[in-house]
Amino acid sequence: MKKILLTGSSGQLGQSILKVSANHNFEIIATDLDSLDITDPNAIEEIFSAEKPDIVINAAAYTDVDKATEEHETANLVNGKAPGLLAQASKKHNALFIHISTDYVFDGKKNTPYSESDVADPANAYGKSKLLGEQAVARSGAAALIIRTAWLYSESGHNFVKTMIKLAKQGKALRVINDQHGSPTYAGDLAEAILFLAGNRFPSGVTIFHVTNSGTTTWHGLAEKTFAYADIKADLSAVSTQEYGSATTRPKNSVLSNERLQILTGYSMPHWEEGLMRCIKALENKD
Repeated sequence: MKKILLTGSSGQLGQSILKVSANHNFEIIATDLDSLDITDPNAIEEIFSAEKPDIVINAAAYTDVDKATEEHETANLVNGKAPGLLAQASKKHNALFIHISTDYVFDGKKNTPYSESDVADPANAYGKSKLLGEQAVARSGAAALIIRTAWLYSESGHNFVKTMIKLAKQGKALRVINDQHGSPTYAGDLAEAILFLAGNRFPSGVTIFHVTNSGTTTWHGLAEKTFAYADIKADLSAVSTQEYGSATTRPKNSVLSNERLQILTGYSMPHWEEGLMRCIKALENKD
């Protein structure tokens, strides 16, 4: 049985990977900030030497898009430098390195879905920090998969879907942006895809995959479907990005094409509405 070293195991993707790993033939060594400092080369070397993983999945990240501008040094350390350290250790110990990146490496000015070959040009500090991480992985020389995903949510952690449900139940009036387009991705579906890819063989070097749920919508469209599936009546109105007002620039279009994933592996991601329904059901079972 192959051994996976998982970072960020307490986050929503890490939790989802642990949950769906029962469907896959892997031993998972789960780490989080308390058990592994991914910015410390000595700590990384120690755990690689002790555990001897076959595969490393880096699900750890600095994810606060708005705070990344003022906390750019921390964002760059966690999102930019640490992936390179993990990739270097993966190369040294002959492990496959799987790194999770984001749609925010693109500026969102393209009118069609982004492919893996499109030039990255982040529009904000968070996206820039994640691009630094991709570049560090590429420089490491490790056998690596970079998986870009988008609009991630689940039944655990802090995310848009859970926030919308919470605020609607409190009777808050909700103004949600309707001119940013993307593919909401259920962490459970992403986790299944990651573990599927972990069991495959790829050419040496770096392979980039875009992995999101299929179909597209806006944040307003996602909120609308969330309330419909959760059977919640909400005071919901649509606003433009300009009307909403934000100090952080976000991509207008961050739709990622899953075509490479389908062509090279035959793996198809479920539609985002299917993922959302599963998430809502999981939330209801937790209550």
